[in-house]
Amino acid sequence: MGTALHSQILYAQDASYPWGAAAALLFALAVMVWAGLKARNVMIAGLTGVLAYVLVGLMALAPGTEPLIVTGTSAPVELPIAMAGRIWMIGLVPATLAAMLVCIWALKPRRTKA
Repeated sequence: MGTALHSQILYAQDASYPWGAAAALLFALAVMVWAGLKARNVMIAGLTGVLAYVLVGLMALAPGTEPLIVTGTSAPVELPIAMAGRIWMIGLVPATLAAMLVCIWALKPRRTKA
């Protein structure tokens, strides 16, 4: 889902805005938090993020075929799709860390009044 979403780009006049990459990262963050909270384990959120990063990396490398996620081209100008691919790929790292922090906070034992 995130890989299909990340390539959505808004073109306005002479500018391009890769809004899909931000939306894909938000979606991935939500899935990581959900997995961590469902399992009641912070490491599950981290492992979900690592798995997502590995899968995205494989789709970006695509040995022997055309990559599904474009992170760079030989074009003389920066293509918006390459920028979106880099945002999606690199952004998974802080999204994973954020998901783990949210899970740490949510799963922290609360003090009860005696």
